Order: sequence, then structure tokens, then C-alpha cells
Amino acid sequence: MDIGVEWRPLGRVDVAALRDALLSQPESLWIVDFDVKERKAPGRPTQHVYLTTSKGWPDFQPQRLSGWEPLHAVAAPVIEGMLERHPDGGTIANAFFTRLAPGGSIAQHRDTGALFQHAHRIHVPIVTNPEVEFRVGRSTIDAIEGEAFEVNNWRPHSVTNGGDQARIHFIVDYVPATS
Repeated sequence: MDIGVEWRPLGRVDVAALRDALLSQPESLWIVDFDVKERKAPGRPTQHVYLTTSKGWPDFQPQRLSGWEPLHAVAAPVIEGMLERHPDGGTIANAFFTRLAPGGSIAQHRDTGALFQHAHRIHVPIVTNPEVEFRVGRSTIDAIEGEAFEVNNWRPHSVTNGGDQARIHFIVDYVPATS
């Protein structure tokens, strides 16, 4: 969604329980929904754990995927914390974790498709390091664990993980009721 700025800070969200729950999951959870990841982000050097995903706009019907059962109870408070910043009774179209390995990068791109005209793309860093460079337009976001922010995904953006640990973000696509 074009939010008029490159990115917007949304404030602190307590991610401790969510991080602990996610990191205690088997490694195989990151690849169970590979077909969904390849449909939504083909060729990207990321792995995803999906709680919910939708097929598109305007008839999106969020489906629960492999991450729902083990993680939804601890993800719900984080999602609610983010939705407090958008109190208009909308819908979550997608909720997932994305992991970028050390040394990995996502080339500059814009998110396209009708859903992204209407959805707020909210990131919550779960695991990060000082060597991650997240760029949106001319801005670099200093992503801090638990500090939520919204990205204007209609502007060019990219990520490089120059650190020695994976970078994991929880991403929520929120569609306001007025869309």
C-alpha cells in the first residue's frame, strides 16, 4: 500500500514468547509450505512459515497453513498489538515469518498485485543483527527486534543480511474494513 512515506514506525511489540515458540519448532516447518512461498515470492532466497495466507483481492479467504497450529496462540497477541495501530475492524490477509540466511539478499523490487494496493504490510523483526540492511526507497530502516514498522511496498525495497545469523521477520498484511 502506498502510505505516502517510505516506511512508518509503529512502536514496540512484545515478541519474546513468539520468538521462543518459533525458534523451538522443527527446522522442517520452514519448508512445509514451499509451494505457497514459491507462488508468492518465486525464486527469493528466503524460507517462510505461514500461519495464514490468502489467494488475492478482492475475494481473499485467509487459509490456515502449517504454522497455524503450533504458533497462532503466541502470534495472536503480537497481531493484536499491531492492529491497535489500525483500529478500524479490518482483516488479516496474510501472516507469516520470513527468514533470510546470513549473507543472503533480496534484490530491489516492488510488491505488485491488487492485494498490495489495499493491504498495509507490517513487519515485526523477531531475530535480527546490526549487519542487516533493509532499504525502502532512499531510506534504510534500522530494524530492531520487537519494533514494528509498516513498509510502503509500492516503493522499491531490498534487504541484505551481512551478519552471521539469520534475519527473521513476522509479516502481517492487514486490509482495512474501508478498502
